[in-house]
Amino acid sequence: MQGVGKEGLQLKLKLWIEGEKIRVECRAKLTKDSFSFALAKSLVLTKALNNHKEVSAQEEDCDLLYRPPMKRYRFTQLQQGELVICYEGGLEGLWATEHTPQGPYSCLREDVFAFSLLNGWYPMEDDADLCEVEVQVGGEWQIIHGQYDAENNVWHYRQINPVDCNIIGVRREGYHVIGDEQVSLFFPDEQMRRKVQPYYHGYRQIADFYRTLYGTDRMGRMTLFFLPDTGEDFGGYKRDGLIVFTAVKQDVASALHHIAHELAHSYAQGADCFSWEDWLNETHAEWSALLYELEQDEAFFERCLAKTKETYGDRALCLKDNGEGHSEFVHEAGVLVYEKVYRRYGADSIRTMLTTFDRLQEKNTKNFLQALRQQGKTELAEMVESYC
Repeated sequence: MQGVGKEGLQLKLKLWIEGEKIRVECRAKLTKDSFSFALAKSLVLTKALNNHKEVSAQEEDCDLLYRPPMKRYRFTQLQQGELVICYEGGLEGLWATEHTPQGPYSCLREDVFAFSLLNGWYPMEDDADLCEVEVQVGGEWQIIHGQYDAENNVWHYRQINPVDCNIIGVRREGYHVIGDEQVSLFFPDEQMRRKVQPYYHGYRQIADFYRTLYGTDRMGRMTLFFLPDTGEDFGGYKRDGLIVFTAVKQDVASALHHIAHELAHSYAQGADCFSWEDWLNETHAEWSALLYELEQDEAFFERCLAKTKETYGDRALCLKDNGEGHSEFVHEAGVLVYEKVYRRYGADSIRTMLTTFDRLQEKNTKNFLQALRQQGKTELAEMVESYC
């Protein structure tokens, strides 16, 4: 996981969007004689200066979870002061296809651009820190969660979470929005307005359900952003105050379930998402959504579980099928373990586990099981532990 800075924002980025490419100037303050980070291989370093003197880096290929082919750069024998790194190129993303060469959650188009950690577009890992980005577009654009600087006609975006740095921009006349004090929905075509309305009303119902379930509101104001429809399967991801979806789909029930899952990550988060512990984040998010479905439509609830079983197949149920590493079936295994808990002990047992995980200070399996035992829920802890 990318390091979290202890001295505030250390990386200052200027970002230019140039057709189907991006160009970046990154400035870092140096407190030691080396600096190491990773970038997508689709991006090429064009210049590196240490206190105005050209320097070069050692390069090696590297693999990072959820990211496209990456390259690690190691600068050594540096002088304390400033390091300026310039790079440019196209975007690549995980799960890229012929229809979505930049990945399903990314695009560089005339009226919209979107890219994130999934594209490996900014310095990450090793010595890299949180980013402050100056996006070189003017007032005819809107940068989601950015602040417009009218004096300089640019946008400022500040990364607040070590997991991601989302840059999403829309040309004001090219995108549309509906919303209120709780949520804003951005969508690419006015003709989609009627299709988007069920998402809007469904979101509000789901949010109300979670406030009751968890007894608190960790969602805050949310932006739902729908990328231009690429014809791919519906998918999405959540970051602080933002959920990004690949399209507006006709299957509203399934789409709302996906929204419920992503929104639940407002609570179901905090475990290491790059290790086997990610089962905690994904299982608790999915079962938050499943409890919502159970209240709304029990038949649909059962269909969701049946689909998960079909995906997992007849393999032995295990939360650590890859040892300490990230599980290939992180979205299924824990959900099916909790189904066994649900069948034996009922929905209240699931509610107990969801709220217990939400309230943990340090979120990992060991602490989660210990917290269950401290509440006298030894049978739940032992059942989960038997699949570790």
